[in-house]
This record gives sequence, C-alpha cells and structure tokens, in this order.
Amino acid sequence: MLAYCKHNYQFIVILLIWLFAGIYAGPAVYVVVFLFLAILLYKEFYEESFLGLFYLMILSDNFHLGFASSLKPLILITLTAFFLIKRREFQPITKLYVPFIAFFGYSLLMLSQSETLMVSLQKNVSYILLFIMVPNFVMKIYQKRGAKFFRDLIYFNMLILISCFVLVVVDVDIAFSHGDRFRGLFGNPNGLGMYCVFVYLFYRVSGAFFPDLYSRVDKLMVMGLIFSAVLLSASRNAIVSI
Repeated sequence: MLAYCKHNYQFIVILLIWLFAGIYAGPAVYVVVFLFLAILLYKEFYEESFLGLFYLMILSDNFHLGFASSLKPLILITLTAFFLIKRREFQPITKLYVPFIAFFGYSLLMLSQSETLMVSLQKNVSYILLFIMVPNFVMKIYQKRGAKFFRDLIYFNMLILISCFVLVVVDVDIAFSHGDRFRGLFGNPNGLGMYCVFVYLFYRVSGAFFPDLYSRVDKLMVMGLIFSAVLLSASRNAIVSI
C-alpha cells in the first residue's frame, strides 16, 4: 500500500487539486479538471484517466461537492468519445453492452412515462456510455498491467476509505449523519455501505482468480477497513451482504 502511494503520489496530488479546486475555485474547476485530463489522455495514462472518472463518481454522491455531479457526465462523455476516436488502440473491442441492448431500448421507450424526462434521459444515456466505455478501458489497462491493475484498484479504494476516516478528524459533522451513522465522503451511510459491498465483492473475486495477488498484510488491511466502515455506517443491507 505504501509502495502504491509512493509510486502514484503525483496522481494522488492531482486528485487533491481537483477536490480543492472544486471547493474553492468555483467554475475554474472545469478548466483545472479538463486540463489535467487532457494531459493524462495525451500521455496515454489510461488508468489514471479511468480512476479520475471513478473518483468524481464517488464525490458526486456527496451533496456538499456539487461540482463533481456537474463534471461527472462531462468526463464520461469525454472518455467515451476518446475511446470511439482511438478505438483501433483498444483492440480487441469489448462488446459487453450487446446483451443489454434490448434493456436499453426498453428503458428508452419508457421515457415517455417519466415525469422527469430530462433527468431520466440523462441517466439512460449515462448508463449506455458506461457500458460502452468502462469495459474497454479496463481491458486496455489489463492488457498493459495484468492482474496488478486489479490490486492497485483495491489500493485506490482503500485510500478512499482511509480518506473517509480522516474526514472524522477534519469535520466530524460531515463524516457522520442520520443519527450519528458514518458516511465519510459519501452522501449518506447507505451509500458508503453499498460502496463497501461492491469493493468487497471485487476484492474476493479478483483474489479468487489470482490467489497470489494480495499479501497477508493487504488482506488484513482490506478486511479491517471495509468491516470498520460497514459497522460504523450501520447499513443493514451492507452488513447482511458481507
């Protein structure tokens, strides 16, 4: 974990710049984020570009960080457009979206029944773009880095959880809500609980496919952080799921 932080400290600094720009720089955050994203894509840092979107998706769950909600769809569109333009570099193309075409078609038809048409349309388009972009970025990164990418993805998520606990020291009123339940960087405790469930599932599946991927220290750290966050969040669904 320490080796991961040391090797990726520049990227961690970039994410902190995004966060503080969003809090203090107002509309200038759009310039800051897209400038760094353009540099990352130009230098073919696809892993960092992908994790940047993932980071903004996490922050967007917190209503105190409205800039992330505004940037999230723009970054998603940008990465999808980049993939479509550079698709020859992403061979072989992963078509995970194909089995879901009927579902997407049905959901688009149901927009006529929606009372919030624009919001529903945006969410539908976002899911379609995610199914097109994410699998291909993941496969591109996996081809380059192998299983180490999955381990580093878990490390990245552990940094997110550590940040949630650090927030307790910085501002305990933000870190806890809904009757003193822990939420960390997320908008509510159940959001944190759901996040922990998905991280736990990814950790177990990646560990099953690659048994030597995590050291004993890694396993203790992952399980300790996830179980601590879930118990403090008091998310019943997360506790039962894990």
